[in-house]
Amino acid sequence: MLRAGLRLDRADGYQSGVREYPTAIVENVDNLLECRLSNAELACGNIRTGRTNTYASLTACLEEPAVPNRVYKSRIVRRSFGTFAFQGGSSSTHFSYDSQGRLLRRARCSGSDCSSLNKVNDVLDYTAWDPFGRPTRGIYAPAREVESIEVSVAYDDERRTLSASNGEMVEQDRRGNVVREVSVFGVARPAQQVVTYETTTTASACPDAEVMGPLSLPMPPAPPTGPSLAGEYLLAVEASPRCRDRLPRAAQVRSYDATVTQRWEWFEILIHNVRAFGSGGFGGGKVAGSTLTLHLAFYDGNYEVSLTGQGDVRPGQFSVLAAGVVNFAEAGRATVECEASDHRLLLQSK
Repeated sequence: MLRAGLRLDRADGYQSGVREYPTAIVENVDNLLECRLSNAELACGNIRTGRTNTYASLTACLEEPAVPNRVYKSRIVRRSFGTFAFQGGSSSTHFSYDSQGRLLRRARCSGSDCSSLNKVNDVLDYTAWDPFGRPTRGIYAPAREVESIEVSVAYDDERRTLSASNGEMVEQDRRGNVVREVSVFGVARPAQQVVTYETTTTASACPDAEVMGPLSLPMPPAPPTGPSLAGEYLLAVEASPRCRDRLPRAAQVRSYDATVTQRWEWFEILIHNVRAFGSGGFGGGKVAGSTLTLHLAFYDGNYEVSLTGQGDVRPGQFSVLAAGVVNFAEAGRATVECEASDHRLLLQSK
């Protein structure tokens, strides 16, 4: 439930119910992400990384900037299709609230959900709040450590910052969009992760000024014309002909089951039958008409690929000519690596 509660006096041009959300951001200086706001989701991504903020309602999304660093999200899902196979995967943060809209719990998990206990990495249960409904104290408990600690949280509303006693920090701009975020994982040997965001372009979402009824917002750009990519596929990874003298036969052509999901022009690939940690291999890309850009990085036991390229979309299939590396490690021998610009990826609809 969303409760307005107390509001801060704002002298920076903020209007209640109007949100200036990013349409493009630069993450960590050089990673450009395109963003879309649709209903209660703000999704940003490119062919390598993605982040989706989900809210209980569009109202919650629009009201989030009203009080700096008051959270209204229900979930954040992060996906990465890294340069190297071991960097791929997904993680998520889930938020729970009481009947007054105060944040009760933050749970960080491996994968896009917390459906099982072995996916939960840590939990922060809040026990006290300020007059604006923001948590000021809680108990932080990593899932794989015995020790838990009390965490206190302070807010500087002039600078729009949140500072926690365990080293975590969030800084926002006047629009309520995150500028810098410091996350801390663990108690005994805490690990710190710092991410910066620069919003380069924005759009506004607000209630219809004349009707003053249901909330409305600018429609996201229409997806490109052309066939939908979503579905079940057979993925074939064919090493460059120039690699055939170097790679053993087992590494020259490999086949996998794959699921493709699509949102607007962005798509993701989940590769199922691989011998790797987690739920499988990952890839992603962007489609524009009958042309697509794809990045794929995964490992399958002693076989590893990291490929990026462009290709054509046809009914029931798409093929990509890709540059990158195919590695294969035979038992008792050194790893064989073949880097080329004409590896081929073919996805055939089942």
